This record gives sequence, C-alpha cells and structure tokens, in this order.
Amino acid sequence: MFVPKEQEFPDGNFPTCSYANPEEKNVFDLSIKLADEIGAEVCIANDPDADRTGMMVKHKGEWIYLNGNQIGILLLDYILKNSKNIPENSAIVSTIVSTPMLDFIAEDNSLKIFRTLTGFKYIGEKIKEFEEGKYNNGFLFGMEESIGYLKGTYVRDKDGIIGAMLLAEMSCYYKNKNISLIEVLEELYNKYGWYSEITYPVKKEGLQGSEDIKNMMKNLREKDLKVLLNKKINIVRDYKLQIEKDYVNNFQNKLDLPVSNVIQYILEDGTYITVRPSGTEPKIKYYIYTKGNSKEEADRKLDLILNEFKEYMESLK
Repeated sequence: MFVPKEQEFPDGNFPTCSYANPEEKNVFDLSIKLADEIGAEVCIANDPDADRTGMMVKHKGEWIYLNGNQIGILLLDYILKNSKNIPENSAIVSTIVSTPMLDFIAEDNSLKIFRTLTGFKYIGEKIKEFEEGKYNNGFLFGMEESIGYLKGTYVRDKDGIIGAMLLAEMSCYYKNKNISLIEVLEELYNKYGWYSEITYPVKKEGLQGSEDIKNMMKNLREKDLKVLLNKKINIVRDYKLQIEKDYVNNFQNKLDLPVSNVIQYILEDGTYITVRPSGTEPKIKYYIYTKGNSKEEADRKLDLILNEFKEYMESLK
C-alpha cells in the first residue's frame, strides 16, 4: 500500500484537489501518477471523514473509474464467493436509487434484499430492526450508489475504512488469479444484464423554481401513468402515498417505508426511473437505469430515455 506524499498528512484546506470527494475523478490525479511510477493497478480513496470509498482500476493500459454501483456489485459478488457458511436468512440492504442488479444477484443466491430510502442511516436502521426481530433476517452487506458500503454490523453507517480494506483484499484476490476487476465486472454484466445509469440533477432556482418542482411532482402523481415514454409501466411506487401498484399482476401494496416525496417507475423493458426532489438544494433529480444486451445498447437507451424524460418533466411544470 502506497500513499502519495502530497496527501500523506491531513490538511483541512485540501490543497491537492478541487473537491475532496472520491466521486470526483480528479481526486485520483496524484495517486494515479504514483501508481504509474511504481506499477500499481488499483487506486483507492476515502473522503475526509472516511465514510465514502472510491476506486480506479488500470485495465489494458487505461485508468477506469468505477462508480458506486459497480463497486457495490463487485464487493457483494466477492463476499458471496469467498465467505464460508453464509446463513440462509442473510440479507442485503440498499437504497431505492441504487442499482437494480442487486436484486438479481440476491435472487440468484437465495438471499433477501431490502430497499430503504436514500441515506445510509436507513440501512443502519434496518440492521437494528433485524436485531430486534422485526424480520427473520441477518445483515450481510449494505451499499448505496454514492460510494457507501458496509459489511458486517461493526458500525451502523457507511464505513470507508471497511470499504478500503475490502477493496484492497478483493484486488489482491483477483490479482493472484491474474484476473482484472474489469473482467469480473463484465462477467457479472454478461450474467445479469448490462446496465447503464445516470443521476441527473435539474436546478430550479428561486421561488419560481420551487413552484416548478412542486408542480412537476403534483402533476406526475395526478396523471397516474400506466405508460411512460411509449413504454408500458410494470410497477409504480409512490413513496409519498406509500403505495406500490403492480400493473403486470394487477395488485396494489402498501410500502413499508417512511413517507418521502419520491416516485419510481419500472418500465416493461427493465428501465428504472426515479424522481426525487432534493431536500436541501433547489434541485429535482432523475435516477435512471437502462438495461441492454451490451454496454453500447444500454448506453444508447440511456441517452434516448434521459432526453425524452427531461422534455416530459419540463412539460409538467
């Protein structure tokens, strides 16, 4: 393990990067420079309070940034492959805006998956509910798309130290097998489907912006859509009304989550679209996942759906 000398000692001014968040690729500039000098193939970074963990991997001479969902599915797959005697009632916990691929991995391994609202505190809360006996499950792994991970119940929040140690261990494991993490990721995509994703924030400044966001959410609810972007809706979840409507099986469920101003659509082609106004900023966010038989197909679908959905939402304000 090597640390860039410029970043070896804490400095609250963070002079070596513009924004000390491992979700920003430029955070890795100095570590990539050092990695190239010493022949390393993996760079790992924590944020200043060590709860988020980011990663870049060198593959065929190119440095590739892995996003939070990609790291999450790699870690989960690694844990499942290398942990002995995983209890049958083990559970994975993630958020409603994290990758749908987790559901397929969980199902393939006969594990239960729980989805929480956005924020790792809800994942920690689920651990407590397991311990109190609300569910007959035990916590195995938790993750959120914004590079937060937790294995075990040592702490009740995302933990960058545990995350960094797991990433280092996993990297060594595959290096000893002469397998690239990118190759492992591609194997998972080939098995469960190629996903492309984006979190797209739309700024709406001032009083008018606030009204626009309110109108967009209000009109979206009132339309009670069964078709979106010329695709049938399989499932819609309204976390404010706490209702899930399954149009495929023609039934309705109550959502067992706190009230939140979020609407999620699952379309007939496997696309997930989640709409969520920010609670702290004048923004409305669109979380979109598309699925294809190849990266290129998923990327093309994502570009098309994002552009169409942006236009549709603007028509609602």
